[in-house]
Amino acid sequence: DIHNVTKDRFSKTLGASADSTGTYMDYIHSMIEHTIDKRLARINSMVHQNDIEVLRHAREILQTLITTHSNAFDGTIFSLSHTDINPLNVIWRGNEIIFIDWEDLSYGDRADEISYIFAINNLDKKFQDSFLEEYQKLISDPTLLERIPIYTLKNRLFDLAWAIGKLDEEARGVTGLMKQADGLYQNFYNARLEALKKHLDAHIQ
Repeated sequence: DIHNVTKDRFSKTLGASADSTGTYMDYIHSMIEHTIDKRLARINSMVHQNDIEVLRHAREILQTLITTHSNAFDGTIFSLSHTDINPLNVIWRGNEIIFIDWEDLSYGDRADEISYIFAINNLDKKFQDSFLEEYQKLISDPTLLERIPIYTLKNRLFDLAWAIGKLDEEARGVTGLMKQADGLYQNFYNARLEALKKHLDAHIQ
């Protein structure tokens, strides 16, 4: 239902108004710029110094995939997206599902949100296949399956960049409300780095 609410414009970054024109290609490059590159550029690189090469390698592969599959990014129908569907933001009321935490509500490529749901929740292939089978009965998008793996790498990078940003904030003493326990952000970082490495290994194989 959410993804059937569409516009011919997209949000440049999470939570922004849908005021940008272009294709899915313009959208993914905007997301990379605002949620990964700019985020990493403003933090102290010493926080993740040992893993700069992993990030560089992942960015190179991501760009290669986007270029190789450029025809799949010609679409201009942008869907309303929650952008952070994870167990903490899903509430069951009887048989009804309610999503909460809409602060990053945006318009974007539906393949981006689907890949994020799969990646952030570590959903196995069997679930993904079942989900996509049902999803494609409701929304027609012939290149959807081609774009999802590319967004998955983008979202792995985004997730790691977020964790690096939190480590940087912790080092500067500005962690805010999420400071719950010593080592919390380091654990976030370690898990997201491992997930990115596994994704890259699978891609190489």
